[in-house]
Amino acid sequence: ISSLPISGGAAQLCPPAPILGVGEGLETVLSVETAIGMPVWPLLNATLMASWIPPKGTRHVYQWEDPDPAGQLNGEKLAERLTSMGISVTRCNPASVRPEGDYDWNDVLMHMGADVFPHHDWLDRL
Repeated sequence: ISSLPISGGAAQLCPPAPILGVGEGLETVLSVETAIGMPVWPLLNATLMASWIPPKGTRHVYQWEDPDPAGQLNGEKLAERLTSMGISVTRCNPASVRPEGDYDWNDVLMHMGADVFPHHDWLDRL
């Protein structure tokens, strides 16, 4: 077992792209891909989200965050780091479509449908 920290990784579900959606887990990003067709990579957990290293050529990242404290804290850390690298960021919180705050993006897709997802216009950024 290594004592070195794990950081910067993602499960690359599609080739690198100028616009990428990222989220803590596979369930979240597959819900985004299903709802709006955005290329997505899961970052595996909240801690790894904060340390993700985007591929060369990334211009804009949509962060599909979980509504819990860990998701929000690590989403903020990632957004700050990406912005400092010159990458624009859009943070996406499921509370924007369900203010009660108890749904993640997969819950939104399953219970409310794809039409309520924000950023159907993400292709306009290309």
